[in-house]
Amino acid sequence: MGEVLWNPNGELSEALKISVISVHLDFSRKKVRESQIEEMRELLSDISKPVIILGDFNTDWTNDESALKSIVTKGKLKVFEPESTKLGTYKKGTQRLDWILISNELEFVSYKVPLVVLSDHQPVKASIRLVENLTQELDSSTQ
Repeated sequence: MGEVLWNPNGELSEALKISVISVHLDFSRKKVRESQIEEMRELLSDISKPVIILGDFNTDWTNDESALKSIVTKGKLKVFEPESTKLGTYKKGTQRLDWILISNELEFVSYKVPLVVLSDHQPVKASIRLVENLTQELDSSTQ
């Protein structure tokens, strides 16, 4: 977990702190993934600023008991087109295991999976912005 200072297009009078969490959840044991998700949920409960969680979750959206669905729902996070079959990142795009999750203060502008060979997973590239009315609220609250 890290923290970045972000001032999109210099619109804010003071940069916004955003927590960024990179994950690589267990690939073979569902119970371990669930435990890792629970630990992440506890961590999120202490974070009051916008958050981005990204990485290899080693699970998809299709299973009702998905650890990914759990963290999105319980953490009040958003994911880009969770049911899409065109954003696969593993096994030549047949499985979507790599995700970007964002808190409600943020929104996706674009999201794609470039066809680049870097590993056995495809990368994910997204553009994210502050929710429009939040930018105005934050700017007026820092003055």
